[in-house]
Order: sequence, then C-alpha cells, then structure tokens
Amino acid sequence: MTSAPLRSLQLSLTDDCNFDCVYCYRRAGRSRMRLETARRAVDYFLPRSSRSFQALFFGGEPLLEFPLLAEIVPFIRIAARAAGRRPRFGLTTNGSLGDDRIVAFLESQRFRVGLSYDGAAHDAQRAPGSRAALDSLLDRLLPSRRISLETNSVFTPESVSSLADTVLDLVERGIPSVRFALSFKSAWPQDRIAVFGAELTRLRRAMVRMARKTGRFPLRNFTEAARPRERACSAGRDRISVDPRGGLWGCAVFSDWARGYGGPAAVRRYRIGRIGHPPGLLDAGRAAAAAKHARFSTAGCEAPAGPCGLCPDRGRCWICPAAAAMAGGGLHEIPGFVCDLLRLQSRAAARFAADISS
Repeated sequence: MTSAPLRSLQLSLTDDCNFDCVYCYRRAGRSRMRLETARRAVDYFLPRSSRSFQALFFGGEPLLEFPLLAEIVPFIRIAARAAGRRPRFGLTTNGSLGDDRIVAFLESQRFRVGLSYDGAAHDAQRAPGSRAALDSLLDRLLPSRRISLETNSVFTPESVSSLADTVLDLVERGIPSVRFALSFKSAWPQDRIAVFGAELTRLRRAMVRMARKTGRFPLRNFTEAARPRERACSAGRDRISVDPRGGLWGCAVFSDWARGYGGPAAVRRYRIGRIGHPPGLLDAGRAAAAAKHARFSTAGCEAPAGPCGLCPDRGRCWICPAAAAMAGGGLHEIPGFVCDLLRLQSRAAARFAADISS
C-alpha cells in the first residue's frame, strides 16, 4: 500500500487565524509548528517522495507564521536538490497579510497561491472590511509571471444567490484558476438548494459562451468533474500531513475532523504517529493508514437515496469522507442535503462538457 512515492507534503503551520469565518469547520487554537518539527517532517518525507513533489502550507492562517515559512522553504529546496528531487510550493491563505515583503518572497519561490475570496459576501462571511484589501492583492498578483494564482469562494445557504456573479467576476478579471465550495456546516433547506441549481445554470451558460469564444474555461468545478472517474481517498498513500504539534496524518482534513469532531478514538485510529518517532514505526503507521483510507470510496459510501456506487452520477461526484462526517453524516454516510447539492453540481458539469464538445 505504501510502495507508491509520496507526491505531497502538507504542513499546517498553525491552528491560529486572524479571521473568524462563519462557515469554518476548524477548531481554532494557538498551536504553532516549531522549525525543528518542520525540518524533521521534510527529512522523513524526502526519501519517500516522487522526483517532483508539492510542499503545501496550511493553517489556520499560515502567513501568521511567515518567519517559519521563510525558513523552511529554502531548507526544503536545498534538501530536495541534494536528494535529486524538485519541489513545488503552494499556500492557502485569506490574503489579509499579503504585504510587499510576503508577495516578493512568494514570487521568488514561484508559489502557487490559493486565495479565499467570497465576493459580495466576503465582508459578512470573513472579516468586515477585508474584501477591499483582497481585491487590491488580487490586482497585484495577477500580472505576476512567477505566481500561479487560484481563488476559492465559499457559499452558504444565505450567500448562494451571489455565486454566479462572484465566479463570473473572477473569471472576467482573468484569474487563471477559479473554484467554488459550499459550506456544509448547517443543512441547506430545499429552497436554497433550488437557488444553487439556478445559479449553476446561469454559470454554466456563461462559461459555455466563454469557452466557445475564447477557448478558456477556468472554472475547475466544471472542468474536473467533467472527466468521470471512480474515486477513493488516497490519504497516506500519495500524501502525508503534519499538524502544528507534530502529529503525522494521511491528510490535513482528517486531522481537523479527528481532533475537532471525532474525539480521542478517532485520533488514535487515524493519526499515523508523531514526527520524531522512528521512521520504521511511521512507515508501518502510514501503511495502516493508507489501507484504512482506501476503504473510503464512492462505491463504499451511501446517501439517503441509496448506495453511491449505484448512482449514475458517481463518476463526477465526490466528497471527502471527513468533510461528510463534519457535515453531520458519517465517514461512509453522505447527508441528504449534501447529496442533493453534489448531484446538481455533477450534472451541471456533465452538461457543460456536452455543450462545449457539441
């Protein structure tokens, strides 16, 4: 199970965040990763990595720990070169701390930067007054040839009516990679699910017009789901994640779920070990974790409508099992409202693929 090389190292630099977003599922804290922990994580990862790999930085808000980031990135680059590896760096951030010094560093290291941007709902959902600063940062990053820019916009039942306008604004501004996500922190009433369906229809039609006119279709929700494939959780097999305290996991989302929702039993079951434990012990834990995660697949999940493996949309529909559990289901159980939302999205993606190929 662990013979495949690792392609991604996820480092959660801190539990802390300077925002208090209404839909955030993370349990905020004050833990921060020590430089020694980050270095040991790299030392464990590199001998098990593919020749080209991603080093991804998360939080909380990872730029709260910018001094740590600025130290560990050169360490990774030097260690990777010595091991005959080639790293690529990525960062997910709310963008509020993106001053000239930080932007210059991200450019110098050719980062892929994922910015959280909620459009018209940004100030209400994230932090009052934060949208204007993020708009300014987007304008600074867009012309850069050394930063790969991506945005992710989150919508709740209350803000979903702004989905199409937000996404289309980002696409028209020239953002090369645009995503949206839905908050599952509370259940969606049927009337708001219907609004989501209407927003998808409007968005699909606009994206088809753009694709036919320009050949561009930067909305990843449509382009990725348009390629049907059976999915299974690959945590522990092709990626590992380290939390701020040095806990080693198959992925960051399982760490968030286990520590914030699943309780001590879930931590014991899904945490691989701790950075600094003997490598052989961690390898055994990783093999066990990869086997556990491999059981989470589309075919192995079930929604109120029936087994997901029998659903005609299964090749385009996927939700992380830990995200499903945080939405009120179980690791194998998809809540009914989540199923309804994902089915609408998968069918919009299928229709998009059919429209641009016709």
